[in-house]
Amino acid sequence: MFNKEGKMKKGFSLVELSIVIIIIGLLFVGVSAGSTLIEQAKLRTIINEIMEVQRSVKIFKVAYDYLPGDFPDAGKIWGDACGGDEAAPNGCVGNADGFVSHLEMFRFWQHLQLAEAMDKSFTGISGGTSLAAGSDPWHNESNSYESRYEDGLLYQVHYTGNTMLNFGIKNHLIRLGKNDNGYNSNSQGGSFTAKEVYLVDKKIDDGKPLVGFVQGHVAYLGSGWDTRVCSLWYGSYDGAFYDIDGDNTACQIIFSGNKIFD
Repeated sequence: MFNKEGKMKKGFSLVELSIVIIIIGLLFVGVSAGSTLIEQAKLRTIINEIMEVQRSVKIFKVAYDYLPGDFPDAGKIWGDACGGDEAAPNGCVGNADGFVSHLEMFRFWQHLQLAEAMDKSFTGISGGTSLAAGSDPWHNESNSYESRYEDGLLYQVHYTGNTMLNFGIKNHLIRLGKNDNGYNSNSQGGSFTAKEVYLVDKKIDDGKPLVGFVQGHVAYLGSGWDTRVCSLWYGSYDGAFYDIDGDNTACQIIFSGNKIFD
C-alpha cells in the first residue's frame, strides 16, 4: 500500500491483525457473559422471593395453626388493622376450611404482614369493584406481593380446587405475572421467555414446564389462549419441555401450592 508521496505505507501484520481479532472476540464474549450473569442474578431474585413466601407461610402455620387468609381469629387479634371482625372479603376473618378461597386470597398477604412474617403493607381487599369477572383487575401492588424483578409483576394467590390436577396442582397456586382476574387470565399475556422460566425451574425444581413445583404456562387473554409457545408437548405432561429457543415472552410462572400451602 502506498501513501500520496508514492512511498510504501506500513500496514498491519498478520500477527497484529490476529491479536486485534482476538481482543474483539474476548470483548464480545465478556459482554455476552456479563449480560447472562445479570439476567441470572435477576432470576435469582424470583427464587429468593418464592422461598421467602414459603418460609413465611410455614412460620404463620406454626404460630396460628391455620393458613394465612383462612385464619378465623384474625379479626379478634388484629381488629380494625385488618378490616374488622367480619368474614372475608369485607372483614379479615377466614372460614377455617383449610383453603385460601377467592374471597380470602387478598387477606392471605395481609395476614402474613400483620403476623410480621412479611415486611410490607397490604390492603387485604380486591383492586376491583367486586370479585366478579370483568371488574377492574383484582391484583395490584397494594394487595399482592410485588416482585423486585420487574415493576407490576405480582405474586398472585389463587384457589383452583380440582381444576388443575392434570398438572399435579391441588387446590392452590401462586402465579407470577401482571395483574389479572383469574389464575390463568391475563390480557397482557406472559412476562417471561421459556428460557427464563426454565432457568428458575431447573434451579429449584425438575426443569419440566407442566409438572412439579415450578411450571411455565401461557395465559388466557380473555378471548382465547395465547397462541405463542411456552412449552412443547411430547406425549404427556411429564414429557413436555420448554421451548428455550423461542424469544417471545409467552410464559407466566406458576408455583404449585402443594409445596407452600400443605
